Amino acid sequence: MELLCQTKDINDDSIFLFEVDIVKLKVAGMVFQHSEYDIAAFLVHTNVEQGQVVGRQTGTTVEGVNLVKKSETSVIITVDAKTAVAFIDEALVANDIFLYGYPTSLGLKHLPQFDYSKPLLRKGIIANVNKKQGTIILDCPVYYGNSGGPVVQVEEIGDKFFHKVIGVVSQFIPYYENWQNLSNGLIHTEVSNSGFSVAVAMDYVFEMLNITK
Repeated sequence: MELLCQTKDINDDSIFLFEVDIVKLKVAGMVFQHSEYDIAAFLVHTNVEQGQVVGRQTGTTVEGVNLVKKSETSVIITVDAKTAVAFIDEALVANDIFLYGYPTSLGLKHLPQFDYSKPLLRKGIIANVNKKQGTIILDCPVYYGNSGGPVVQVEEIGDKFFHKVIGVVSQFIPYYENWQNLSNGLIHTEVSNSGFSVAVAMDYVFEMLNITK
């Protein structure tokens, strides 16, 4: 598979491109999948401190990951698990959220309206927290291609704003509508996007990766 990474600078069109041998990584125990939740991850770099810049000279790709293309003008940054991640108990209803992803199911492929190689940013709020299911409900629509994208909560404390990753996009919540033809006994079901979506809380990402909160 190919792994495409945007750089730190939003105005920089250059990218990092990795070739990933997922089978080799799985054999080496570097692919992680949660037994219950729809989340997975694999190791790309080693020798990188949390929050450290990953770019031209830092970090080492693991065996099975090959850096094909790198930006000469910008870098990738990592997420500091201690300061830039929040857990389900810290998800506050009505707080703003941002989510990122590659909704390649949108638009007209023969007449592209946006660059499919770049992620799209979307804003919403936390609609509710389903602690029993370990999920966060978002008042924000998602589409095929958004899955796996990070959800960032914005928390305002005093005159400061804090941005922390609270979950991973998992699915959209559908709206079902049934139409019934009484004469012929036929039922037609229409399914559409309700505008609400579900994110798996970071608690379970940490659990999957065996990281202590």
